[in-house]
Amino acid sequence: MSTLRIPPEYSSASADKLPQAVREAVERMAKKEPNDAGELFIALVGPVGTGKTWMAWSVADYFAKTQEFGKFPLFYTESELLDRLRHAASTKKADTYTDTFVVATKKTQELLVIDDFGATKQTDFSIELLTDLLEYRISWHLPTMITSNLRLDQLEAVQQAVDVYGERIVSRIAGRFHTFILDGKDRRKG
Repeated sequence: MSTLRIPPEYSSASADKLPQAVREAVERMAKKEPNDAGELFIALVGPVGTGKTWMAWSVADYFAKTQEFGKFPLFYTESELLDRLRHAASTKKADTYTDTFVVATKKTQELLVIDDFGATKQTDFSIELLTDLLEYRISWHLPTMITSNLRLDQLEAVQQAVDVYGERIVSRIAGRFHTFILDGKDRRKG
């Protein structure tokens, strides 16, 4: 199996250290077997410093160790992903658009992790790109995970997310992603 290159800050991230409920959801996602509620995708949400990114790297580790040789999870912060999507979409001619990073990221069979979802200032264009990306991946059951500080189980946070992303994205995340809420104090502060 291939070895995933994990940033030094998250070098202790390992699929073996995932909580049982998360690991079960990850295994279902890898097999494309939704749970009883029809949820196939994963959202890790909670305050800053509660371990969402560490856990996401642990999930990426699981995919790197259990999927076909040579398949590596795609791991981007929302900001990095949007920068690449915007650049690829704006620099390609319409007739070569199908060869861009946009389509490649949208259609890849590998796990796509979008870290820090909701932490970037959005434009209409970036919302359109994210909506298209998420809709495609959800429709085709392609393994997708987000981490976010936006608590979609709290009315105020849901309204904030709708104000930024619109109802389509928020509805898809709330309705199709198995959400795990990580609570606690900021671990970075000790």
